[in-house]
Amino acid sequence: MSLFTLAKTIKLITQNKYVRYTFFTILITIFHFSFVSFIDISGVTPDIFLVFVVWIAIKEGRLFGIISAFIIGLYLDLVSGDIMGINALTKTIATFIAGLFHKKDAIKQIMDEYKFIFVVALCAVIHNLIYFLFYINISSQSYILFYLRFSLASAFYTIFMSAFVYIFQSSAKRIKYYTD
Repeated sequence: MSLFTLAKTIKLITQNKYVRYTFFTILITIFHFSFVSFIDISGVTPDIFLVFVVWIAIKEGRLFGIISAFIIGLYLDLVSGDIMGINALTKTIATFIAGLFHKKDAIKQIMDEYKFIFVVALCAVIHNLIYFLFYINISSQSYILFYLRFSLASAFYTIFMSAFVYIFQSSAKRIKYYTD
């Protein structure tokens, strides 16, 4: 099977947006649990799932984004062994905020400009503010120091990763433009 045939088959399979997002969720899961440990910096990792659900909310709208984020968050809670419901809650809240930036006529403008990275930044900071509330041991350290060490560092790392999504999407559009 050639690479062209494989790409054509994947394109046919992913015509349905539900199948497409399920497919990408599985790919992101494989990437996250296989490779993210290699790019971990002092215990801080990017939240690739957050970038994905923000992307869905901007592309598809707030309601679809919130439902997707809740399902992906529950899935992530199940496969990661995290506190049950924390990813569902935080990703749903972050997607609600990202959905505020969805405008049917301005999707291309948001995704083609740096606005996507700024939306991810806002969502990452709020997501981590809530997420790390569940992990603080108040008796051992102050929340401010804990938040600065883990939450903001993780948010910056997530923002950095969202830049790659932005670059990849921009490159894919340019390639499509030149091949059409």
